[in-house]
Amino acid sequence: MATTASPTVREFFSAYLRMQAEQLGQARDSFQTAITLVDHDDLRRRMIHVFDAALDITTVRAT
Repeated sequence: MATTASPTVREFFSAYLRMQAEQLGQARDSFQTAITLVDHDDLRRRMIHVFDAALDITTVRAT
């Protein structure tokens, strides 16, 4: 997308990702606490994977 989107779209998307990364960062401690309450090992691993993937996706990289 970075090579085909207009500068306006790239700027908007980058700002959106920064906002999402901030919100996920704020939720990190609560997520770490909540995940300890999940008894099912496979589900807990999947939830951690999804949370980590969301953090990775929202990390804005220079284009």
